[in-house]
Amino acid sequence: MTSSWWSTAEDSLSSALLLAGFLQWIINWPHFSATSYRLLRVPENRREFPLTTYVIPVLVGAAIVTSLHSPTVVAPYFIKFFMLWSPYHFTAQSLGISLLYARRAGYDISIGSRPRARKPPSRRTASSGSPIQGWVCRGSWSWR
Repeated sequence: MTSSWWSTAEDSLSSALLLAGFLQWIINWPHFSATSYRLLRVPENRREFPLTTYVIPVLVGAAIVTSLHSPTVVAPYFIKFFMLWSPYHFTAQSLGISLLYARRAGYDISIGSRPRARKPPSRRTASSGSPIQGWVCRGSWSWR
Protein backbone atom coordinates (compact mmCIF):
# COMPACT_ATOMS: atom_id res chain seq x y z
CA MET A 1 0.00 0.00 0.00
CA THR A 2 1.37 3.39 -0.91
CA SER A 3 1.44 6.16 1.58
CA SER A 4 -0.03 9.58 0.90
CA TRP A 5 3.51 10.99 1.31
CA TRP A 6 4.57 9.67 -2.11
CA SER A 7 1.21 9.28 -3.85
CA THR A 8 1.89 11.82 -6.62
CA ALA A 9 4.86 13.83 -7.82
CA GLU A 10 3.15 17.06 -6.75
CA ASP A 11 2.49 15.71 -3.25
CA SER A 12 6.05 14.46 -2.91
CA LEU A 13 7.45 17.85 -3.97
CA SER A 14 5.29 19.76 -1.51
CA SER A 15 6.16 17.26 1.24
CA ALA A 16 9.87 17.57 0.45
CA LEU A 17 9.64 21.37 0.57
CA LEU A 18 7.78 21.18 3.87
CA LEU A 19 10.46 18.85 5.26
CA ALA A 20 13.25 21.12 3.99
CA GLY A 21 11.63 24.15 5.63
CA PHE A 22 11.21 22.27 8.89
CA LEU A 23 14.85 21.13 8.86
CA GLN A 24 15.97 24.71 8.14
CA TRP A 25 14.00 25.86 11.17
CA ILE A 26 15.47 23.13 13.40
CA ILE A 27 19.10 23.13 12.15
CA ASN A 28 20.06 26.36 10.40
CA TRP A 29 18.23 29.06 12.34
CA PRO A 30 19.76 28.18 15.74
CA HIS A 31 23.23 28.14 14.10
CA PHE A 32 22.63 31.49 12.42
CA SER A 33 21.18 33.02 15.59
CA ALA A 34 24.07 31.83 17.75
CA THR A 35 26.64 33.12 15.25
CA SER A 36 24.90 36.49 14.98
CA TYR A 37 24.65 36.76 18.74
CA ARG A 38 28.38 36.05 19.19
CA LEU A 39 29.25 38.63 16.55
CA LEU A 40 26.88 41.38 17.62
CA ARG A 41 26.87 41.17 21.43
CA VAL A 42 30.41 42.53 21.89
CA PRO A 43 31.19 46.00 20.49
CA GLU A 44 34.81 44.99 19.83
CA ASN A 45 33.59 42.27 17.45
CA ARG A 46 31.53 44.77 15.50
CA ARG A 47 34.55 47.07 15.21
CA GLU A 48 36.88 44.21 14.24
CA PHE A 49 34.53 42.76 11.59
CA PRO A 50 32.66 45.73 10.07
CA LEU A 51 32.27 44.05 6.67
CA THR A 52 30.63 40.97 8.22
CA THR A 53 28.58 43.04 10.64
CA TYR A 54 27.22 45.78 8.40
CA VAL A 55 27.92 45.25 4.68
CA ILE A 56 27.31 41.53 4.10
CA PRO A 57 23.79 41.49 5.66
CA VAL A 58 22.76 44.44 3.48
CA LEU A 59 24.17 42.79 0.34
CA VAL A 60 22.51 39.45 1.09
CA GLY A 61 19.20 41.16 1.86
CA ALA A 62 19.40 43.13 -1.39
CA ALA A 63 20.21 39.93 -3.31
CA ILE A 64 17.21 38.17 -1.77
CA VAL A 65 14.84 41.05 -2.59
CA THR A 66 16.24 41.26 -6.14
CA SER A 67 15.89 37.48 -6.55
CA LEU A 68 12.26 37.63 -5.43
CA HIS A 69 11.53 40.45 -7.88
CA SER A 70 13.30 38.70 -10.74
CA PRO A 71 13.01 34.96 -10.13
CA THR A 72 13.95 33.87 -13.64
CA VAL A 73 16.93 36.21 -14.15
CA VAL A 74 18.63 36.91 -10.81
CA ALA A 75 17.46 34.04 -8.59
CA PRO A 76 19.26 31.24 -10.52
CA TYR A 77 22.58 33.08 -10.13
CA PHE A 78 21.91 33.74 -6.47
CA ILE A 79 21.21 30.03 -5.89
CA LYS A 80 24.33 29.04 -7.84
CA PHE A 81 26.42 31.45 -5.78
CA PHE A 82 24.97 30.00 -2.58
CA MET A 83 25.63 26.45 -3.77
CA LEU A 84 29.29 27.35 -4.44
CA TRP A 85 29.75 29.40 -1.26
CA SER A 86 28.05 27.02 1.16
CA PRO A 87 30.55 24.12 0.89
CA TYR A 88 33.42 26.61 1.24
CA HIS A 89 31.79 28.04 4.38
CA PHE A 90 31.24 24.63 5.96
CA THR A 91 34.76 23.49 5.07
CA ALA A 92 36.40 26.63 6.45
CA GLN A 93 34.26 26.40 9.57
CA SER A 94 35.25 22.74 10.05
CA LEU A 95 38.91 23.65 9.65
CA GLY A 96 38.55 26.44 12.20
CA ILE A 97 36.87 24.16 14.71
CA SER A 98 39.52 21.48 14.12
CA LEU A 99 42.31 24.01 14.69
CA LEU A 100 40.57 25.22 17.84
CA TYR A 101 40.38 21.69 19.27
CA ALA A 102 43.96 20.96 18.19
CA ARG A 103 45.13 24.05 20.05
CA ARG A 104 43.13 23.04 23.12
CA ALA A 105 44.72 19.58 22.93
CA GLY A 106 48.16 21.17 23.16
CA TYR A 107 49.30 21.26 19.54
CA ASP A 108 51.36 24.32 18.73
CA ILE A 109 49.77 25.89 15.67
CA SER A 110 51.63 28.99 14.64
CA ILE A 111 50.27 31.74 12.41
CA GLY A 112 52.81 30.80 9.73
CA SER A 113 51.62 27.21 9.57
CA ARG A 114 47.90 27.98 9.19
CA PRO A 115 48.02 29.28 5.58
CA ARG A 116 49.85 26.11 4.54
CA ALA A 117 47.13 24.03 6.18
CA ARG A 118 44.45 25.90 4.20
CA LYS A 119 46.28 25.57 0.88
CA PRO A 120 44.59 22.98 -1.35
CA PRO A 121 46.69 19.94 -2.19
CA SER A 122 48.47 19.98 -5.52
CA ARG A 123 48.73 16.19 -5.66
CA ARG A 124 47.69 13.16 -3.65
CA THR A 125 50.20 11.70 -1.25
CA ALA A 126 51.83 8.49 -2.33
CA SER A 127 51.49 6.79 1.06
CA SER A 128 47.75 7.03 1.65
CA GLY A 129 46.11 8.20 -1.57
CA SER A 130 44.39 10.95 0.40
CA PRO A 131 46.01 14.32 0.99
CA ILE A 132 44.22 14.74 4.31
CA GLN A 133 45.20 11.29 5.60
CA GLY A 134 48.82 11.92 4.65
CA TRP A 135 48.71 15.35 6.25
CA VAL A 136 47.30 14.03 9.53
CA CYS A 137 49.51 10.94 9.64
CA ARG A 138 52.70 12.97 9.28
CA GLY A 139 51.65 15.27 12.12
CA SER A 140 52.49 18.31 10.01
CA TRP A 141 50.38 21.38 9.31
CA SER A 142 51.36 21.49 5.64
CA TRP A 143 50.44 19.65 2.44
CA ARG A 144 53.96 18.44 1.67
